[in-house]
Amino acid sequence: MAHQVGNSVIDLDRGTLRRDGGIVPVRPKTFELLAYLVRNPGRVLSKDELLQAVWPRTIVTEDSLTQCIRDVRKCIGDETQSLVRTVPRRGY
Repeated sequence: MAHQVGNSVIDLDRGTLRRDGGIVPVRPKTFELLAYLVRNPGRVLSKDELLQAVWPRTIVTEDSLTQCIRDVRKCIGDETQSLVRTVPRRGY
């Protein structure tokens, strides 16, 4: 299933991200996080929920999540953070 996010199209079935007509290379964990965000529109997702969803049974720091969010924003061209918003003390 494909989802439009800003100028990007995320195809969850194919595991691809397209922007401006071309395929954007995305690291596996970054795509996994992006897919989770796309599957949960309109919700504030806590850092703990995202860590569990993307890194189950693995101990990682919030820095890994922060870097992955940064990568997601870069991949979808969200320089203004209008598509993936940080909600202070709550999540994304």
